[in-house]
Amino acid sequence: MNERYGEEEILERTHAILSHQSIGPKLAWIRNNQPEIWEKTKQLLMPNSFIVERLTGECVLDSVSAAFCTPLYDAKRGEWIQEWAEEIAPGLTLPPILNPWDVAGTITAKAPRRPGCPRASPSARARSTPSPSRPASGSSSRATSC
Repeated sequence: MNERYGEEEILERTHAILSHQSIGPKLAWIRNNQPEIWEKTKQLLMPNSFIVERLTGECVLDSVSAAFCTPLYDAKRGEWIQEWAEEIAPGLTLPPILNPWDVAGTITAKAPRRPGCPRASPSARARSTPSPSRPASGSSSRATSC
């Protein structure tokens, strides 16, 4: 990928270099080496996105997690690099990107039952890193964290 897109261009657009944490090379490896698994792969989700999807039915990704999706995420613009994503992971649905403090959706009746987690309460994105103005739990004044 460094040869294809250029190390400087990747750094300029993603604010990162390719590393062992980069999602793009991992997706390409699965596509090239495990085609039977790739054929079943439809959506990019991180662990926190999976939990939000189970609770709300919404497939979203926070911008902090998206930053690990090098070289698929343009950190400068805050959006997916569609032309690179189509080459690296063709057909893979990339979720909408939210700020970590944005409300992702409402906990649905289909959500797994958990004591103390009321139905129809807003669910905030799980935060990867705390900030001085936001609690580390990912909750905000608009959301209930369950």
